[in-house]
Amino acid sequence: MGASWVTTREAVASGTLRPGYKCAPEVAARFDALLTYVSLQLGRKLGEDVTPALSRKELADPALRSQSLVQSMSTQGTLQGAINIQNAVGPLVVTTDLRAGVVTCHVDIAAPRDGRATTRVNWLLRQLRHAPDSTRVEAFVMHGRGAGTAELLRAVRDQPALLIEDPKKDLRSFRIALGSPIGSKRGRGRGSFIDSVENAINTFYGDIVQDLRAWTAAPPRLREVPETSDERPSLTSTALSSQDGAEADEIPQQPEDGHLLPPDVPDERWDTDSAGRPSPSLAGSRPGTPDPSI
Repeated sequence: MGASWVTTREAVASGTLRPGYKCAPEVAARFDALLTYVSLQLGRKLGEDVTPALSRKELADPALRSQSLVQSMSTQGTLQGAINIQNAVGPLVVTTDLRAGVVTCHVDIAAPRDGRATTRVNWLLRQLRHAPDSTRVEAFVMHGRGAGTAELLRAVRDQPALLIEDPKKDLRSFRIALGSPIGSKRGRGRGSFIDSVENAINTFYGDIVQDLRAWTAAPPRLREVPETSDERPSLTSTALSSQDGAEADEIPQQPEDGHLLPPDVPDERWDTDSAGRPSPSLAGSRPGTPDPSI
């Protein structure tokens, strides 16, 4: 961390560090270099791109990043940065509190957009099966300002409702954080600042971040359409030809001379005897038959 690390850390711990402290920019630059180094080492283990997370303004003006770190050291006693890991739920944020001697890693994850508040908390707990009990879980509500509810994971596992302040309010997001002591030595090895930060990042990613999956809505399902019969309905024809069989007996018989008789009146001119021959009394009435009396 450089030759100015010990004096700068002591000034931060005592609260005497000011923004104009000449050694502070060097420590800030060393901290960014540490995040770059840890990103490269983690990326080599994962086989994916891992890079420090910087805003557009910080990328355009590196001096702005240094000023921000010096300001946070003098006012809050902290150094903070973040790294982007490909396909992770969000940036892994690293905060070193030089006054408290603690390095904290945290990641934010959006809560599901449907279900009750308890259902959303249980959704997160299922993904934290490998996380240590000392992990801190925070919950933030929709349109809420300020800090949300916070509990240790060991308590939330027993009572998920501890993260729910108002069941009527929808949860917007969660923050999962894990802290560990930082070393004070400026070099490498056990008890050094560099190794403590690197170990904290690797542990947090391995126990928590790599198991987290962002919530996705279920795809819409097809509506069930009622089955229709393939049989076509029978149609009754209204044509006269279809009524021939039913009305054949009702059509009046028409004799050869063209005179129409009622259907119930027999035509006496065509009566026959029992042998089927024309009756003598009626034969004279047949057209063209001579009268025997003449």
